[in-house]
Amino acid sequence: MKILDIRALRGANYWSNRWKKLIVMKLDIEDYEEKPSDRIPGFNERIKELMPTLQTHTCSLGYEGGFLERVKEGTYAGHIIEHIALEMQTLAGMDTGFGRTRDSDGPGIYNVVFSYVEEKAGIYTAKASVNLYLGISEGKSLDELKKILDNDIQNLREIREEVRYGPSTGSIIEEAEEKGIPHIRLNENSLVQLGYGMYQKTIQATVTGRTSYIATDIASDKNLSKKLLASMGIPVPKGFKVYKEEEIEGAVDSIGFPVAVKPLDSNHGKGITVNISSLEEAKKAFHSAKHYSRAIIIEKSLEGKDYRALVINNKLTAVADRTPAFISGDGKSTIKELIDKIKY
Repeated sequence: MKILDIRALRGANYWSNRWKKLIVMKLDIEDYEEKPSDRIPGFNERIKELMPTLQTHTCSLGYEGGFLERVKEGTYAGHIIEHIALEMQTLAGMDTGFGRTRDSDGPGIYNVVFSYVEEKAGIYTAKASVNLYLGISEGKSLDELKKILDNDIQNLREIREEVRYGPSTGSIIEEAEEKGIPHIRLNENSLVQLGYGMYQKTIQATVTGRTSYIATDIASDKNLSKKLLASMGIPVPKGFKVYKEEEIEGAVDSIGFPVAVKPLDSNHGKGITVNISSLEEAKKAFHSAKHYSRAIIIEKSLEGKDYRALVINNKLTAVADRTPAFISGDGKSTIKELIDKIKY
Protein backbone atom coordinates (compact mmCIF):
# COMPACT_ATOMS: atom_id res chain seq x y z
CA MET A 1 0.00 0.00 0.00
CA LYS A 2 1.34 3.43 -0.95
CA ILE A 3 0.39 6.99 -0.05
CA LEU A 4 0.67 8.88 -3.32
CA ASP A 5 -0.26 12.34 -2.04
CA ILE A 6 -1.66 14.14 1.00
CA ARG A 7 -3.27 17.58 0.73
CA ALA A 8 -4.88 19.76 3.38
CA LEU A 9 -7.85 21.83 2.13
CA ARG A 10 -8.68 25.05 3.99
CA GLY A 11 -11.74 26.49 2.30
CA ALA A 12 -14.57 25.89 -0.17
CA ASN A 13 -13.74 22.75 -2.12
CA TYR A 14 -14.87 20.07 -4.52
CA TRP A 15 -15.61 17.51 -1.82
CA SER A 16 -18.08 19.38 0.37
CA ASN A 17 -19.94 22.69 0.47
CA ARG A 18 -20.12 22.49 4.27
CA TRP A 19 -16.81 21.05 5.47
CA LYS A 20 -13.98 23.49 4.74
CA LYS A 21 -11.09 21.74 6.52
CA LEU A 22 -10.43 18.43 4.82
CA ILE A 23 -7.51 16.07 4.31
CA VAL A 24 -7.42 14.46 0.86
CA MET A 25 -5.11 11.43 0.72
CA LYS A 26 -4.55 9.69 -2.60
CA LEU A 27 -3.93 6.06 -1.82
CA ASP A 28 -2.85 3.07 -3.89
CA ILE A 29 -4.13 0.06 -1.95
CA GLU A 30 -2.32 -2.33 -4.32
CA ASP A 31 -3.04 -6.00 -3.40
CA TYR A 32 -5.78 -4.96 -0.98
CA GLU A 33 -7.97 -4.18 -3.99
CA GLU A 34 -8.59 -7.93 -4.03
CA LYS A 35 -8.88 -8.19 -0.23
CA PRO A 36 -12.01 -6.61 1.22
CA SER A 37 -12.29 -6.90 4.99
CA ASP A 38 -14.32 -10.14 4.95
CA ARG A 39 -11.45 -11.87 3.14
CA ILE A 40 -8.81 -10.93 5.72
CA PRO A 41 -8.84 -13.56 8.52
CA GLY A 42 -9.76 -12.08 11.90
CA PHE A 43 -9.92 -8.48 10.63
CA ASN A 44 -13.44 -7.80 11.89
CA GLU A 45 -12.72 -9.14 15.38
CA ARG A 46 -9.41 -7.28 15.74
CA ILE A 47 -10.70 -3.86 14.67
CA LYS A 48 -13.76 -4.16 16.95
CA GLU A 49 -11.60 -5.04 19.95
CA LEU A 50 -8.96 -2.43 19.15
CA MET A 51 -11.36 0.47 18.51
CA PRO A 52 -14.73 -0.39 20.11
CA THR A 53 -15.86 3.24 19.75
CA LEU A 54 -16.21 2.65 16.01
CA GLN A 55 -19.61 1.24 17.04
CA THR A 56 -20.90 4.85 16.99
CA HIS A 57 -20.12 5.26 13.27
CA THR A 58 -23.30 5.04 11.22
CA CYS A 59 -21.71 5.06 7.77
CA SER A 60 -24.11 5.01 4.79
CA LEU A 61 -26.52 2.70 6.62
CA GLY A 62 -27.62 5.59 8.84
CA TYR A 63 -27.59 3.89 12.25
CA GLU A 64 -25.00 3.19 14.95
CA GLY A 65 -23.04 0.07 14.18
CA GLY A 66 -23.56 0.59 10.48
CA PHE A 67 -19.86 0.90 9.70
CA LEU A 68 -18.88 -2.24 11.61
CA GLU A 69 -21.67 -4.06 9.82
CA ARG A 70 -20.08 -3.00 6.53
CA VAL A 71 -16.71 -4.28 7.77
CA LYS A 72 -18.22 -7.66 8.63
CA GLU A 73 -19.93 -7.94 5.24
CA GLY A 74 -16.76 -6.81 3.43
CA THR A 75 -15.58 -3.31 2.55
CA TYR A 76 -12.34 -1.96 1.12
CA ALA A 77 -9.17 -0.52 2.64
CA GLY A 78 -9.76 3.12 1.71
CA HIS A 79 -13.18 3.16 3.36
CA ILE A 80 -11.86 1.57 6.56
CA ILE A 81 -8.86 3.91 6.72
CA GLU A 82 -11.24 6.88 6.43
CA HIS A 83 -13.15 5.75 9.53
CA ILE A 84 -9.96 4.93 11.46
CA ALA A 85 -8.69 8.46 10.74
CA LEU A 86 -11.91 10.05 11.99
CA GLU A 87 -12.04 7.96 15.17
CA MET A 88 -8.35 8.39 15.92
CA GLN A 89 -8.81 12.16 15.97
CA THR A 90 -11.92 11.86 18.13
CA LEU A 91 -10.05 9.72 20.67
CA ALA A 92 -7.39 12.45 20.80
CA GLY A 93 -10.00 15.08 21.66
CA MET A 94 -10.57 16.46 18.16
CA ASP A 95 -14.10 15.49 17.23
CA THR A 96 -14.64 15.43 13.47
CA GLY A 97 -17.61 14.21 11.51
CA PHE A 98 -17.12 14.01 7.76
CA GLY A 99 -15.46 11.45 5.55
CA ARG A 100 -15.81 9.86 2.15
CA THR A 101 -13.76 7.59 -0.08
CA ARG A 102 -13.94 7.63 -3.88
CA ASP A 103 -12.04 5.75 -6.56
CA SER A 104 -9.62 7.81 -8.61
CA ASP A 105 -7.23 7.33 -11.54
CA GLY A 106 -7.34 3.56 -11.94
CA PRO A 107 -7.73 0.18 -10.21
CA GLY A 108 -6.73 0.36 -6.55
CA ILE A 109 -6.34 4.16 -6.53
CA TYR A 110 -8.63 5.99 -4.09
CA ASN A 111 -9.09 9.44 -2.66
CA VAL A 112 -9.62 9.11 1.09
CA VAL A 113 -11.20 12.31 2.41
CA PHE A 114 -11.79 13.20 6.06
CA SER A 115 -12.27 16.33 8.15
CA TYR A 116 -9.73 17.66 10.63
CA VAL A 117 -9.53 20.18 13.47
CA GLU A 118 -5.80 20.99 13.34
CA GLU A 119 -4.05 20.67 9.99
CA LYS A 120 -0.79 19.24 11.32
CA ALA A 121 -2.76 16.66 13.31
CA GLY A 122 -4.85 15.80 10.24
CA ILE A 123 -1.77 15.09 8.13
CA TYR A 124 -0.28 12.96 10.91
CA THR A 125 -3.57 11.04 11.17
CA ALA A 126 -3.58 10.24 7.46
CA LYS A 127 -0.26 8.41 7.73
CA ALA A 128 -1.06 6.84 11.11
CA SER A 129 -4.41 5.43 9.94
CA VAL A 130 -2.76 3.66 7.00
CA ASN A 131 -0.12 2.20 9.31
CA LEU A 132 -2.76 0.98 11.79
CA TYR A 133 -4.87 -0.59 9.02
CA LEU A 134 -1.83 -2.50 7.76
CA GLY A 135 -1.07 -3.69 11.29
CA ILE A 136 -4.61 -5.04 11.70
CA SER A 137 -4.56 -6.66 8.25
CA GLU A 138 -1.14 -8.26 8.75
CA GLY A 139 -2.26 -9.97 11.96
CA LYS A 140 -0.21 -8.08 14.54
CA SER A 141 -1.08 -8.97 18.11
CA LEU A 142 -3.73 -6.92 19.88
CA ASP A 143 -1.19 -5.76 22.49
CA GLU A 144 1.12 -4.47 19.78
CA LEU A 145 -1.74 -2.75 17.97
CA LYS A 146 -2.89 -1.09 21.20
CA LYS A 147 0.62 0.27 21.78
CA ILE A 148 0.66 1.72 18.27
CA LEU A 149 -2.78 3.28 18.70
CA ASP A 150 -2.02 4.68 22.17
CA ASN A 151 1.21 6.21 20.88
CA ASP A 152 -0.58 7.80 17.92
CA ILE A 153 -3.31 9.26 20.15
CA GLN A 154 -0.69 10.68 22.52
CA ASN A 155 1.22 12.22 19.60
CA LEU A 156 -1.99 13.75 18.25
CA ARG A 157 -2.77 15.28 21.65
CA GLU A 158 0.72 16.76 21.81
CA ILE A 159 0.43 18.13 18.28
CA ARG A 160 -2.86 19.76 19.14
CA GLU A 161 -1.44 21.37 22.29
CA GLU A 162 1.53 22.59 20.27
CA VAL A 163 -0.47 24.27 17.51
CA ARG A 164 -3.84 25.14 19.07
CA TYR A 165 -4.92 28.78 19.38
CA GLY A 166 -4.54 30.62 22.67
CA PRO A 167 -7.71 31.23 24.72
CA SER A 168 -8.40 34.73 23.37
CA THR A 169 -7.77 33.89 19.71
CA GLY A 170 -9.71 30.68 20.18
CA SER A 171 -12.70 32.66 21.48
CA ILE A 172 -12.68 34.83 18.34
CA ILE A 173 -12.49 31.76 16.10
CA GLU A 174 -15.35 30.04 17.95
CA GLU A 175 -17.52 33.13 17.55
CA ALA A 176 -16.67 33.31 13.84
CA GLU A 177 -17.64 29.66 13.40
CA GLU A 178 -20.97 30.22 15.18
CA LYS A 179 -21.72 33.07 12.77
CA GLY A 180 -20.74 30.98 9.74
CA ILE A 181 -17.59 32.99 9.02
CA PRO A 182 -14.83 30.76 7.61
CA HIS A 183 -11.27 31.12 8.85
CA ILE A 184 -7.83 30.13 7.56
CA ARG A 185 -4.69 29.91 9.66
CA LEU A 186 -1.95 31.75 7.75
CA ASN A 187 1.06 30.70 9.82
CA GLU A 188 1.98 28.38 12.69
CA ASN A 189 1.14 31.01 15.27
CA SER A 190 -1.98 33.20 15.49
CA LEU A 191 -2.16 34.98 12.14
CA VAL A 192 -5.68 34.20 10.91
CA GLN A 193 -7.79 35.23 7.93
CA LEU A 194 -11.52 35.59 8.58
CA GLY A 195 -13.75 35.34 5.52
CA TYR A 196 -12.80 35.40 1.84
CA GLY A 197 -12.44 37.90 -0.98
CA MET A 198 -13.15 41.60 -0.57
CA TYR A 199 -14.70 41.10 2.89
CA GLN A 200 -11.82 39.18 4.44
CA LYS A 201 -10.17 40.47 7.62
CA THR A 202 -6.86 39.46 9.14
CA ILE A 203 -6.12 39.16 12.85
CA GLN A 204 -2.90 38.42 14.73
CA ALA A 205 -3.89 36.87 18.04
CA THR A 206 -6.34 39.57 19.25
CA VAL A 207 -4.89 42.41 17.17
CA THR A 208 -6.90 43.43 14.09
CA GLY A 209 -6.45 45.94 11.31
CA ARG A 210 -8.58 48.34 13.39
CA THR A 211 -6.41 48.08 16.50
CA SER A 212 -4.61 51.35 17.26
CA TYR A 213 -0.86 51.23 16.69
CA ILE A 214 -0.37 53.59 19.64
CA ALA A 215 -2.40 51.26 21.89
CA THR A 216 -0.26 48.25 20.99
CA ASP A 217 2.92 50.30 21.44
CA ILE A 218 1.82 51.35 24.95
CA ALA A 219 0.79 47.80 25.87
CA SER A 220 4.24 46.57 24.81
CA ASP A 221 5.89 48.89 27.37
CA LYS A 222 5.06 47.55 30.85
CA ASN A 223 6.49 50.61 32.62
CA LEU A 224 4.51 53.10 30.52
CA SER A 225 1.35 51.00 30.91
CA LYS A 226 1.77 51.13 34.71
CA LYS A 227 2.22 54.92 34.68
CA LEU A 228 -0.90 55.48 32.60
CA LEU A 229 -2.96 53.11 34.77
CA ALA A 230 -1.69 54.82 37.95
CA SER A 231 -2.59 58.23 36.51
CA MET A 232 -6.21 57.03 36.29
CA GLY A 233 -6.28 55.88 39.92
CA ILE A 234 -5.78 52.18 39.28
CA PRO A 235 -3.54 50.49 41.90
CA VAL A 236 -0.22 49.26 40.47
CA PRO A 237 2.77 47.64 42.21
CA LYS A 238 5.69 49.88 43.15
CA GLY A 239 8.63 49.35 40.81
CA PHE A 240 11.60 50.70 38.88
CA LYS A 241 13.07 50.34 35.42
CA VAL A 242 16.75 49.32 35.49
CA TYR A 243 19.41 48.68 32.87
CA LYS A 244 22.45 47.54 34.84
CA GLU A 245 23.09 44.96 37.54
CA GLU A 246 24.48 47.71 39.77
CA GLU A 247 21.02 49.30 39.95
CA ILE A 248 19.33 46.19 41.35
CA GLU A 249 20.27 46.58 45.00
CA GLY A 250 18.97 50.16 45.23
CA ALA A 251 15.69 49.20 43.57
CA VAL A 252 15.19 46.21 45.88
CA ASP A 253 15.99 48.25 48.99
CA SER A 254 13.37 50.81 47.99
CA ILE A 255 10.67 48.22 47.17
CA GLY A 256 11.32 45.51 49.76
CA PHE A 257 11.10 41.75 49.28
CA PRO A 258 9.45 39.83 47.75
CA VAL A 259 10.01 41.30 44.28
CA ALA A 260 9.27 40.33 40.68
CA VAL A 261 11.73 40.81 37.84
CA LYS A 262 10.48 41.02 34.25
CA PRO A 263 11.59 42.24 30.81
CA LEU A 264 10.21 45.63 29.83
CA ASP A 265 8.68 44.57 26.51
CA SER A 266 8.34 40.78 26.31
CA ASN A 267 5.07 38.82 26.21
CA HIS A 268 3.54 35.46 27.17
CA GLY A 269 5.33 35.55 30.52
CA LYS A 270 8.78 35.10 28.96
CA GLY A 271 11.71 35.97 31.20
CA ILE A 272 9.58 36.73 34.29
CA THR A 273 10.56 35.59 37.79
CA VAL A 274 8.26 36.23 40.76
CA ASN A 275 8.35 35.94 44.55
CA ILE A 276 12.09 36.65 44.76
CA SER A 277 13.30 36.89 48.36
CA SER A 278 17.06 37.58 48.09
CA LEU A 279 19.45 39.87 46.25
CA GLU A 280 21.26 36.89 44.73
CA GLU A 281 17.98 35.55 43.27
CA ALA A 282 17.16 39.02 41.93
CA LYS A 283 20.48 39.19 40.08
CA LYS A 284 19.95 35.76 38.51
CA ALA A 285 16.44 36.80 37.45
CA PHE A 286 17.84 40.05 36.01
CA HIS A 287 20.18 38.17 33.67
CA SER A 288 17.39 35.78 32.68
CA ALA A 289 15.14 38.72 31.76
CA LYS A 290 18.00 40.34 29.81
CA HIS A 291 17.62 37.64 27.15
CA TYR A 292 14.33 39.28 26.14
CA SER A 293 14.77 43.00 26.72
CA ARG A 294 17.43 45.67 27.18
CA ALA A 295 15.47 47.30 30.02
CA ILE A 296 14.24 45.37 33.06
CA ILE A 297 11.45 46.11 35.54
CA ILE A 298 11.84 45.28 39.23
CA GLU A 299 8.62 45.64 41.20
CA LYS A 300 6.79 44.39 44.26
CA SER A 301 5.68 40.77 43.85
CA LEU A 302 1.97 40.41 44.61
CA GLU A 303 -0.13 37.29 45.05
CA GLY A 304 -3.55 36.83 43.51
CA LYS A 305 -5.49 35.55 40.54
CA ASP A 306 -4.15 36.00 37.01
CA TYR A 307 -6.84 36.74 34.41
CA ARG A 308 -6.70 37.57 30.72
CA ALA A 309 -9.72 39.52 29.50
CA LEU A 310 -10.83 39.85 25.87
CA VAL A 311 -12.75 43.04 25.06
CA ILE A 312 -14.43 43.52 21.67
CA ASN A 313 -16.29 46.74 20.81
CA ASN A 314 -15.96 47.89 24.45
CA LYS A 315 -17.71 44.71 25.63
CA LEU A 316 -16.12 42.04 27.83
CA THR A 317 -16.33 38.91 25.67
CA ALA A 318 -14.14 36.25 27.29
CA VAL A 319 -12.02 35.80 30.42
CA ALA A 320 -9.29 33.18 30.90
CA ASP A 321 -8.23 32.15 34.41
CA ARG A 322 -4.50 31.59 33.94
CA THR A 323 -3.70 28.97 36.56
CA PRO A 324 -0.06 27.78 36.63
CA ALA A 325 0.45 24.06 36.14
CA PHE A 326 0.77 22.15 39.40
CA ILE A 327 0.58 18.67 40.88
CA SER A 328 -0.16 17.30 44.35
CA GLY A 329 1.92 14.46 45.76
CA ASP A 330 0.41 11.19 46.95
CA GLY A 331 3.38 10.04 49.04
CA LYS A 332 4.50 7.31 46.65
CA SER A 333 4.52 8.43 42.98
CA THR A 334 7.32 10.26 41.19
CA ILE A 335 6.72 13.70 39.70
CA LYS A 336 6.64 12.20 36.20
CA GLU A 337 4.10 9.58 37.27
CA LEU A 338 1.88 12.26 38.82
CA ILE A 339 2.09 14.36 35.65
CA ASP A 340 1.28 11.38 33.44
CA LYS A 341 -1.86 10.68 35.50
CA ILE A 342 -3.36 14.13 34.91
CA LYS A 343 -1.69 15.19 31.66
CA TYR A 344 -4.73 14.55 29.50
